[in-house]
Amino acid sequence: MKHWLVSAPSEGGQGAYEMMREKLENKLGIASVYPFRIPAFRVGTLDSLMALSDTLTKHDHAIEQVVDRLLRQYRDLSKKPEIVPLVEFVELPKYLHNFEWDEAKFSSGDTLEEIESAVMELVARTEDDLKIRLNDYTQTKQAVTGIERRNQGNLMTKSLVGIVKEEEYIETEHMQTLFIVAPSYNLDEFLSSYESLANMVIPRSAKVLTSDSDYALVSVTLFKKCMEEFKVACRERRFTVRDFKFKADDVQASEEEYARL
Repeated sequence: MKHWLVSAPSEGGQGAYEMMREKLENKLGIASVYPFRIPAFRVGTLDSLMALSDTLTKHDHAIEQVVDRLLRQYRDLSKKPEIVPLVEFVELPKYLHNFEWDEAKFSSGDTLEEIESAVMELVARTEDDLKIRLNDYTQTKQAVTGIERRNQGNLMTKSLVGIVKEEEYIETEHMQTLFIVAPSYNLDEFLSSYESLANMVIPRSAKVLTSDSDYALVSVTLFKKCMEEFKVACRERRFTVRDFKFKADDVQASEEEYARL
């Protein structure tokens, strides 16, 4: 569907609108004709009109670029390449068919130059607002992607926040729980040997917390003075000790951040 704005003089005492509607809509049936009502402006001199006409020709391209950018971003974000956004909360054809001049924004009592200046100021603000919103959207999208990335992947890389429960973690002045990622094919070996990987590992403290297709996450409690010895022994046997300490605030903060974004 195409819309044309036609400016035509009245002839023979009959309005151009009535003439065009009678011929194009009623007789030929090739178009629907609607009035496009604008107020009587303060026209000014012929010289001022000629100068304004040149200015509007330059502004027309700039306005078209901003509108195209708005439309492109709207379609990209909605993931609907053919969608036409609403204008003032109504569909575009209805808006055009019932167009009313906004006196509050653009007073018809102002000169045409003043109205032109007000329009371009609004276009500039719209363009600046679009840039700010796109920047905010990009940052938010990156933050959400970062959170999702931390919560995806295998147990070697994904965040342990939300996986490890408070009751599964111990840290006192002398003892601490470590979290070890063991390959699934090598889990039995780890469970049978972890107590001998350092001198002060708490016997029978190992607990398999979760697993995926490739790895298992195991908690082990030991005395802090032998932690480095235990970590070195794990590395030598290709078991990975995750650098993680449970903090209840981290779980709540992660959930709140994701919900906020």
